[in-house]
This record gives sequence, structure tokens and C-alpha cells, in this order.
Amino acid sequence: MKHFNTMLTSTAMALVFAVAGNGATAAEEAVTEDGASSAELLIEEVMVYGTKRSSAESAQRVPGQVAAFGARQLAARQVITLEDLSMATPNVSLDDVGTSPGVANFTIRGQGINSSIPSIDPTVGVFVDGVYMGVIYGVVTDMFDLESVEIHKGPQGVLFGRNVTGGAVLLRSARPNGETVIKGKVGIESGLQYKIGISVEGSLIEDKLAAKFAIQYKNDDGFFEHPTAGRDVGIEESYVARSTFVFTPSDTFDATVIWEHGDRQGDSAIAQNSAGGDLLSPFKHFETVIDNVGFLDLTWNQVTLETNWEVGNGQITNIFGYRDVSNSAAGDIDSTALSLFHIVSSTKQDQISNELRYNGQMTDEWELTTGLYYFKSNLVYEESRSLIFDTTRIGGGGVQDHQTWGVFVNNNVAINEDVTVQLGVRYSSEKKDAVVHPLGSCTFEQVCGSGNPDNDKWTNWTPKIGVQWAASDDVTVYTHFARSYRAGGYNFRSPLPNPKAFDPERVDSLELGMKSKWLDNRLRFNTAFFFNKLDNMQREVNLADPVVGVFQDIANTASAEVKGFEADVVFLIASNFAINASVGYLDGDYTEILVDLSGDNIIDEIDLGLELPRLTKWTTTIGFTYDIEVSSGTVTARADYAYRAPAAYTDRNHSYFNAYNMVNAGLAFEHESGNWSVSLYGKNLTNTVMLGGVTVLPFSSFGGTYFAPMKKGRRWGAELSFNF
Repeated sequence: MKHFNTMLTSTAMALVFAVAGNGATAAEEAVTEDGASSAELLIEEVMVYGTKRSSAESAQRVPGQVAAFGARQLAARQVITLEDLSMATPNVSLDDVGTSPGVANFTIRGQGINSSIPSIDPTVGVFVDGVYMGVIYGVVTDMFDLESVEIHKGPQGVLFGRNVTGGAVLLRSARPNGETVIKGKVGIESGLQYKIGISVEGSLIEDKLAAKFAIQYKNDDGFFEHPTAGRDVGIEESYVARSTFVFTPSDTFDATVIWEHGDRQGDSAIAQNSAGGDLLSPFKHFETVIDNVGFLDLTWNQVTLETNWEVGNGQITNIFGYRDVSNSAAGDIDSTALSLFHIVSSTKQDQISNELRYNGQMTDEWELTTGLYYFKSNLVYEESRSLIFDTTRIGGGGVQDHQTWGVFVNNNVAINEDVTVQLGVRYSSEKKDAVVHPLGSCTFEQVCGSGNPDNDKWTNWTPKIGVQWAASDDVTVYTHFARSYRAGGYNFRSPLPNPKAFDPERVDSLELGMKSKWLDNRLRFNTAFFFNKLDNMQREVNLADPVVGVFQDIANTASAEVKGFEADVVFLIASNFAINASVGYLDGDYTEILVDLSGDNIIDEIDLGLELPRLTKWTTTIGFTYDIEVSSGTVTARADYAYRAPAAYTDRNHSYFNAYNMVNAGLAFEHESGNWSVSLYGKNLTNTVMLGGVTVLPFSSFGGTYFAPMKKGRRWGAELSFNF
């Protein structure tokens, strides 16, 4: 194992720290959260931080749709990456695009992207411990030792700024509280895949300085069958190490430092083609015949410093973040046994950001949240393509310096004890300086000319106006108007000789929702209706091209409207038995076409009638959790079913995502001491082929119609967890 020495050293440090701790135990706290059964955890209210108030608040009290998962809920679902939550809540898709593993193409309420171009900004922003992930590379990686995951649906422009037109996903690392606790997890999964993780926390200075060290290692021997490779493909080796320090010198001040390093290596995306297949469901197996399994080499480092200082009736919070990502990859894009389209790429990005904000109760009726934000990023991308048996070898890429700053104000004013009005606005200024090397302007060995230098600047106002009515102690109704925008930028895979910047995309949203609890908090029912107006839509128009393989043009193509609803329910039938269900619906139409989408060289009704890419009409889930008390502990059985309707992948509707039917199940035993548990689980029991993309290729005469990177199918696993 390549990184065994690093892992061994980190683990040894953790064990030394454990022995040096203060000797206290937390076994009593580890049994359950507040004594809740696994079934009761489904209805338990998770505390969220996405509202940026002085302290966390219940997701059920937030006037917006938030899917929140606490640590035990994540463990019960055997969540490894964000993709494992992709079908856990309606109108949400957290997909890995698959061109290079770990690249996020997340979609919420139909707002999503089809791209692995690192200079393209997302519609769903991902924030780790309050720090925005500046590129879509390295986002879909193994998660561990988390306190919570929050999925905030709908535009979040006031509090989070740009690139949250669909919503925001927030990950929060678990913090040490001074108690000495050692936790570990060992897992094995068909494939063969195994993982091991350990965290050790305790007090370095009693009541002043707490610390935690955590590390996780995973080795995957590959899942996908290859008839000639002599092994399964899709192998991966990864590890993540994290250190966390919490300093509390007084009751009014605390500081948290989090350092993380990760490394992921293995095969590139594993894809198949579907020449002659049914357009809506051509992919039915997990075999591949690619002649080049490629490689992935991904590393990242992140440092976060968060300070909180109580002043008067409020709190000043500052979050500083640094992150660097390096991603090298090679892959077989034609997805055949022939050398038709191979790619090698390199992405390097580093960023710093800082948010300074104040939250305080100005009067009995008025709560204020205001702040300043700064973000700076440097990005370098290189790409080389080999086409048609290596007869064509071209390269391209780009360099970009990016700066943005913003100021925001959010007011919550209580009109009376039942009605609260929200008034917020954010001003953002953004500048990008880029040098683009169009495809073909560089050699395969990345010898490039001077490129095309350009720069552009954009400013935006993003308001939010809302009203929240507490109809009773258990029923809240809300409505709001919100605006957000997706940043403009440059296409680092441009096939055009003189590429220029594309402009920001704007989304205006109107939402009406209700959150409610019934039957003495045994039944929870939440629902929302929404209408989104999209202006100046950014689209990556993918066209099969015999010269460059795939012609990827980024343009402001159209305006559209998306309307829909979602509802979720949890019913605690008994203290040991709960069921959960959800449904989401989306309907979208173009209202104005700015460029030819259909490919007939005219803008007409055919363009207006096309389906919006990544807009899934129906998503549904249903599941249950059942606890059985036995002589020495508790046995928990759980299962869930999820459905996702077909959706167009390309703007021309030449390729589609399949309809997905997904079944997951698990059986766990937790010892009465709370010190250990063991679980068995099955994922994707229907063996559904799920795809990271369906890109049309120009090689049908050679048997290559689509580039369709696959996700894993049916697999079984077991986990042993312990803490003391």
C-alpha cells in the first residue's frame, strides 16, 4: 500500500495522544443521541448551521426546504461519499460526472451542469466547514467523521453568494468537546473493497484546548468486468487525514483549526458505449471493453480557521480557508476496444477565502446578520487528446486568476409573536483574468503559443424577501422571493479560435412551503411549491465532432421557467418502527432561445420544444426502519426504495439518463453498552446501471456511440464500529 507509512505514522500519533489524555470516557453518550432508537432518529430534528446565526437551529424551524443528516443518520445509510445521498431527498441529484472520478455535477430542482471543465462554475455550491469549494474537482471524495450534511434547496444568494442557483450543500466536520473518545470503523464490501478509519480525541488543556486526530484508508480492487484486462477495473486507493483543535480560553471566545490532507489514486472513469442500443435505456450491464483504463491521481490540502467572539447581544464570526487541489487523469473517452479518443488532463487550483460576519439581536424584534466575503483563486488546466488511432494529437487548456468579494445584510424582523419578515440583500463584485489555449493551439505534449488573454468583470445584486407565519407551535408556513446568480467565465476546452467570456446566469425563485409536526411529534410533514425563472442560461452544448472528438461550447443559450413541488413525510408508528416517504415533481420549458440548440441552423419552435437537460420530472422515495430489542442490545432493520425518472443529458436531447430504480437495505446490531456495533448492508440491490453522463461521440462506424461512465451496481458490505 503506497501510503501505508503515512497512515501508520498518523495512527501512532493518534494512539499516543489517546494514552496521554485525561482518562475520561464517553461510553454513556455513545449509546444513542438522547437515548433515541434508530427509528426515532428518522424524525429527530437535526441542527443546521446554514442560516449563519450565532448558534445552530433546528432544520424544522428554517423557512426553506433543508434535507439534514446527522452523524448517526449518515452511519445508518452507510454514506461514504455525497453520491450516497443522491436519491435520499426529492428533486436532488448529487452525481459524479465520471469523465474524471470525483468531479461534481450536482443538480437541485433542475439546476445542474454537464461538465468536467474546471473553469466552469456549478449551480450547487459545496461548502466544507464554511469554506466554498472553488472547483468541481475533488468534491466527490470519501467523507468521514462528519457531524452533519445539509442540503439547502433553492437559490441561496444572500448568505452564500454566487454559484448557488440550485442550492447549497454544507458538510461540517465533527468537533472534539474535551472528552477522551476513541472511535474506529472497519468495513468490507464486494468488489473487493475494504476500509479502515480511526479517530482519537480528548483534552490537551482541560476546559481550554481540545483536539482530535482522524484518518481513513480505503482500498478498492475494482468493480467492473473487463474481458481482456486480466482483472476487474475501477480500482482505487485513497486516504484522508484530519486534525482538529478547538481552543476555548473563555466563555465568550472560541477558535477552531481544521487541517485536512487527502490522496486518491487508481483507474480513471470506467465507461461503456451503446452502439445500436435503445436511446432511453441502452445501458444494461457492467462490462466494459475500453482499451485504456487510464489513471487518476488526486491530492488536496485544506486549512480552516474559525473564530467566534460573543459581543453584547451578538457574535462576530470569522472563517478563513485555504485549499489546494491537484488532479491528473487519463481516460478512454470512446469507450471501445479501439484507440479512437483518449484524453490526458491536469488540473491545479489553489484558493484562499475569508468571511467576517456579525449576528446579533439588535432589539427584541430585530435580528441582524451582516458580513464581508473575499475569495481568490488560481487555476491552471492542461488537456491533450489523441484521436482516430493516434492520427490526430491536439492540446489546449488555460490559466485563470479569479477574485470576488461581497457584502451582505440579512434581517429577520418579528412583526408579532407569530409572523416574521426576512429582508436580505447581497452585493458581489467578481473579476476573472484568463489566458485560454483553444483545442488545437497546443501540441499533445502541451507546447502552446501565447494563447488568448482576456478579462471580464461582473457585479450582481441578490435580494431575498420572505414571510414566516407560525400557525401553531407545530405548523409553520413560509413564502419568499429569492435571487441568485451563477458566475460568468471562460471555457478551457474551447474549440473556437478566439474564445471570449460568457456572462452570468440569473435565477429568480418564488417559493411557498409548510413545515409541520403532528400526533405529538410522531408525524412530520413538509412540503413546498416553487417557480423559478432562469435568464441568460449557461449551457455546455456538446456536439459530436470528428476533428476534436467532442465540441464543447459554453454559451448563454436561453431563458426558461421551471416549476415544481416536493413533499416528505416521516411517521413514527411506534417507538421502534418508522416509515419515511417523499415525492418531487419538476416541469420546465424554454421561454426564449438565444442560440440554435437543435442543430438545424435556425432558431424555431423545435428549439423551444426541447427538454431541459438534467431536469427529472419525478423523484420518489419510500423506506422503513425497525428496531428489535434483544438480550444484549438492539437489532435494526432498514430498507428504502428510490425512483428517478429519465432526463435529457444533452441540450439537443440526443442522449438521456436512464430511469433509475434503486433499493438499499441494511441490518445492524448495536451492543447495549454502546461500545460496538456491526452492520450488514446491500446497495443498489436492483443492480441498476447508473451513469455519470451520456456524451454523444462521432465514432458510430467504429462501434462507439456514447461516452457513458458507470457507477457501481449491486454490492454487499459489512461494517464493524467501536468506541470507548
